[in-house]
Amino acid sequence: MDQYPDVPRRPSRHLPTPLPLSRRGSADPKAFQGLSPSNPSLERGSGRARSLNTLVRPDRAGTVPHSPQPFLASRVQTRRLHPWNVFVWVVTWWALPIFLSKCGGMHDKRVQFAWREKMALCTIIVFMCAALAFLTYGFNAAVCNPESSWITAPQIATFSPANYPNLWIVHGVLYSMTGFMSVHASFPKFQTGQLDHAPITIGTGKDISAFFPRPEIASSCGLERAYVHSCITSDFPSTYAHCHDPAQVEKAVLRYGMRIGPVVYTWDEVRESEEALVVYQGAVMDLSPYIRSNIAYFGENVDAILKSRIGKDVTAVFAGSPEQKGKAECLASFYKVGQVDVSSVGCMASQIVLYISLIIILSVVLVRFIFAIYFDWFISRELGKLKENRQEQRQFQGGRKEALQRGQVPFPMKAGTRTSVVKPAATGDSAQGGSSDVEDEGGDLLTMGLGRVPSGGRRLATMRRKQMEAIAADAKRRQVANTGVVTTYESPYGKEVYTILLVTCYSEGEDGLRTTMDSLADTNYSDDHKLLFVVADGLIKGSGETRTTPEIVLAMCEMDSNWACPPQPVSYVAIGDGPKRHNMAQVYAAWYNYKDRCIPTIIVVKCGTPEEEKTPKPGNRGKRDSQIILMTFFQTVMMDERMSPLHYDVFQKIHYLMGVTPDRFEIVLMVDADTKVAPDSLPRMVACMTRDPLVMGLCGETRIANKSESWVSMIQVFEYYLSHHLNKAFESVFGGVTCLPGCFCMYRVKAPKADETWIPILANPDIVTTYSENVVDTLHKKNLLLLGEDRFLTTLMLGTFPRRKLIFVPKAYCKTVVPAQFRVLLSQRRRWINSTIHNLMELVLVRELCGIFCFSMQFIIMLELIGTVTLPAAIVFTIFLIIVSIVSAPQPIPLILLGAILGLPAVLILLTTRRRVYVAWMIVYLFSLPIWNFVLPTYAFWHFDDFSWGQTRKVEGEEAGKGGHGDGDERTADGAKQVLLKKWVDWELERRKEIREEWEESVRGGGRPNSGKKGSPIVLTPSRKLNSWKQSPLMEDAAT
Repeated sequence: MDQYPDVPRRPSRHLPTPLPLSRRGSADPKAFQGLSPSNPSLERGSGRARSLNTLVRPDRAGTVPHSPQPFLASRVQTRRLHPWNVFVWVVTWWALPIFLSKCGGMHDKRVQFAWREKMALCTIIVFMCAALAFLTYGFNAAVCNPESSWITAPQIATFSPANYPNLWIVHGVLYSMTGFMSVHASFPKFQTGQLDHAPITIGTGKDISAFFPRPEIASSCGLERAYVHSCITSDFPSTYAHCHDPAQVEKAVLRYGMRIGPVVYTWDEVRESEEALVVYQGAVMDLSPYIRSNIAYFGENVDAILKSRIGKDVTAVFAGSPEQKGKAECLASFYKVGQVDVSSVGCMASQIVLYISLIIILSVVLVRFIFAIYFDWFISRELGKLKENRQEQRQFQGGRKEALQRGQVPFPMKAGTRTSVVKPAATGDSAQGGSSDVEDEGGDLLTMGLGRVPSGGRRLATMRRKQMEAIAADAKRRQVANTGVVTTYESPYGKEVYTILLVTCYSEGEDGLRTTMDSLADTNYSDDHKLLFVVADGLIKGSGETRTTPEIVLAMCEMDSNWACPPQPVSYVAIGDGPKRHNMAQVYAAWYNYKDRCIPTIIVVKCGTPEEEKTPKPGNRGKRDSQIILMTFFQTVMMDERMSPLHYDVFQKIHYLMGVTPDRFEIVLMVDADTKVAPDSLPRMVACMTRDPLVMGLCGETRIANKSESWVSMIQVFEYYLSHHLNKAFESVFGGVTCLPGCFCMYRVKAPKADETWIPILANPDIVTTYSENVVDTLHKKNLLLLGEDRFLTTLMLGTFPRRKLIFVPKAYCKTVVPAQFRVLLSQRRRWINSTIHNLMELVLVRELCGIFCFSMQFIIMLELIGTVTLPAAIVFTIFLIIVSIVSAPQPIPLILLGAILGLPAVLILLTTRRRVYVAWMIVYLFSLPIWNFVLPTYAFWHFDDFSWGQTRKVEGEEAGKGGHGDGDERTADGAKQVLLKKWVDWELERRKEIREEWEESVRGGGRPNSGKKGSPIVLTPSRKLNSWKQSPLMEDAAT
C-alpha cells in the first residue's frame, strides 16, 4: 500500500510510453527488435506505444533507452587521424601555430583549428568554382579542340588580299605564305624578271594542289593509263607551271609554320556544290579535273561509278577488295580538297555534357516552377482552411483567471499564499463537457483540501481510504453530469488543441516585445487552450535601452497573486561548457492582458548562478538553450524521466494556470520577439495539424514590415517572396520543407496514433539529445548549433522522421522588421548562408527522403548545396555571358537557361499573387543580384570561423566578437553535476510532505500555519544554500 495514495495518477489514454512495457515496468526487449540501427527513431520501431500510468510511481514507469547514435552524433569524429583532419592539415601546413598566435591573434588552439577548417572549406569552394569554370568554358576547348584550326569552305570564299592575304590550299589543307613570300620572291626566275611575282602576292584562297604532285603515290596506284602531272592550275598562266619537290616543301612548312588547318565541308555543301565533290572515308575530293580530262585512269568501271555518285559517299563502293581500296586512296591523293565536318569523340562528349547539364538544370527550374504553381492553385487552398461561421460572434473563453481568484486551484498549495482555504473545482475541458480524464482525477483528488490532511496511525489510513472512495464516486457523478455539455467557444475547425506560444527574447526593446505579445494575445484562438511561454535569455540590456529585457517583459504582464513575486531561482542543466552547464532561472506565473483578453503566461527569466552576478550577461546561454528548456520539459513529462527543479516548477505553474497537466499540450508555436502574427494565423496552423496527423511541423509566410525604409530593405522584398512562394511551396508538395524559420513556425510535440496513444515528435529523445548537443568542438557543429539552430532543428526533424511532413501554409503569415542597414544585412546573411551550407551537408546524407536517384529530394538538395557554394562563380559567368552576347554572336543554350532562371519568377508573380507591384520588386532584386550572389556569399565564406551574431542583436557594453552563448572552459568541472534531478513523483511527494508536516504542526499548535507568511508555494530547490542567495535588482523591481 502506498504511503501517499493521494498523489494524482495520470489517465491511461493520454500519456503512453514510446515502447511497450512488461508487467514489471521495465521495457520489453522484443520491442527493440524493430528499431532501425542506422537511425533508431522511436517511430521506426515495430513496437507500438501503449498507455501507462506515469508521473506516479517509479516502479510503474519504464525507462525508455535513448538511441546510442543520434542523427548528428553518429558522425562524430572519434579518431585523431580522421580524413577531414588530415585534409585540413595538408591544406594549412604552412600556417604554423606560432604564426597564427603572433600574427593572427589566435592564441587558443580551438580558434586556430577553426581557422584551419575555414581555409580547408574555402579551398574546396574555390576548387568547385574552378571546376564549374572548366565545365563552362574550358572543357569544350580541352576535349574538342583539334590539332589546328578548322576552316570552312564558306569562309574561304570570303578571302581576299585585303583581309586574308597569301592563303593557299594544298591537298585540303590551308597554308599561310606570308612569312615565306620574301624567300619565294628571291628565286632566280623572279629575280631575273622572267616571271612576275605580283600574281602570287595578290592571290589568296586558291587551291594550288597541282603545283605539289605526289609522284611516289601515283607510281604505286597501278593505273591503267599513265597519269601526267600538269603542275599548273587555271588560275595562273602556263609559264608559271612548276612541280615542287615534296621534301623541300615539307621543310619549308615546318620552318615557317605555314600550316593553318584543314578545310572542312558539311554534307549539305558536298551535295549542293557546283563542283563534282565526292567523299571517301571523310576526305572530300573534287573530281572536276578528272571528269574534264575525260581519261579513265582507273578503268571504265571505276569511271562510271564515280560519275554516277557525285555529291555522295563512295566509301562503300571501294570497300570490296584491297585493289579497290588502293584506287580510292590514289584518288584521294590526287583530288583531295578538304574533309567532312565530323565531330570527334571529344566534341561529342563535350556536347553530351552540355546538353545533360542543360536538361538537368532546366528540368529542376521548370519542375520547381510547375510544382510551385500547382501548390498555389490546388494545395494551399485547403491548408489552414477554417469553417465559415460568424467569427464576430464567437467568444474566446478566458475564465481561468476568475476561477483561480475564486480559489479553484487544481492542487493543494502552501498556506499564506491565499486568504482562505477553498475547495478546488473542475477545470479545463471537464468544465466544458470535453475529455475529463485528467481533470477529474486531479480535481477530485484535491477535494480533500488543505484542512483535511489528517495525522496519526490507523485513523489516518481509515480517513484516507474513505477519501479515495469519495473521490471515485464523485468522479463518476461528474462524468455523467457533464455528458452532452458543449463549450461556448465555437471552434473554427471543430477541435481545440492545447498550444504553447513560445517567445524567445534576448535584447529586444519594449516596442518589439509588445507588438509580438499583443499579436499573439489577439489571435482567434481560445484563451483557455493557449499558453504564452516567454523565455528571457539572461539579464540583458539591449543597445539604447534603459531596462533589461526581463524587466520589460515583467512590466508588461500581471503577476498572479497566488504566487510569490519574485520567485526563487531554480536550477537546470543548460547548454554550455564546464560550469556554464549549471544555470538558474526564475519562473513567473502571470497573465497578459490585451483588450478584453487575458492570456495565461509563463515567464522564464534565466538569471544565472550567483557566480555570474558580476559578469556582463548573467544567465545568457543562447536561443537554442531557451528552446531546449521547453523541449526537455516535454520529454521529461512524456517519458516520466528525471526533471530539474526548473522543469518541476514549470510543470506546477502550467498546471495551475491552465487547469490541465502539461502532457495535454500537443503543439508549440515558436515566434521571435520582433514578429507580429496575423490574428487568424494560429487557428489556421493548428487546423493543419489537427487535420493531418502526419504533419509534424509547418511555417507560415514571413512578410516584410519595413519594405521602403532603405535600399537594403527594398532588395529583400522579392527575395523573401521567392523563398516562400517558390522554394517552400515546391518543397511543401513533397512534405519536406528544409527550413522552418525560427521567427514563425510550429512543431508538434506528440502525434496521435490509431490506438489512442501518442508518439513523441518534438519531445523525441533522439531530437532532444542531438539538439541539446553540448560538445560543439568543430566548425561544422558550431555553424549548425550556434548560427543556424532553427534550420538545424528542421534538418533534425526530417532526418529523424523522414516519412512525416514539414509543410508551408501561405494563409498564415506574420510581419517582421528586416535589416535596413547593409552591415546588419551582411552579418545576418553571413549566419544564414553558413548555416545553410552545413545543414544541407547534413540533409544530403538522409537517404529516406522521397524519390529515387535524380528524381528525389536528396538530389535536389545536392544541387542546392552545389549551387550555394558556387554562387560567386555563377554570377561572374552570368555577367560575362551577357557581355559576350552583346559584343559578339550570342550563344543560344546559355541564354535560354539564363532566361528561364530570371524570367520564370515574373511568370510566378502573375500566376500566384497577381500583384503587379511585385514585378517592380523583382526588377529591384535583379539589379541587386551581384550583392546576393557574390558579395554576401563571399563574405560569408571568408567568415566561416565567425560564430558571433554580429550586428543583428546588439547588447549594451558587449565587445565585438564576444557574442558567444554559454562559452566556458570545458576543462573545468561540469556544472551539470550541481543540478539535482528527480522524477516528478519524487518532487511532488516532497512538496506534499512539506504541506503535511506544516499542517500537522499547525494542528498540534492549534492555529493556522504560517499565517500571513509570504513564500513560494511550490518551488523546492535541491540545495538550501540557495535561500541565502542575494536577490538581484531585477527581482526587487519585479516584487515592487
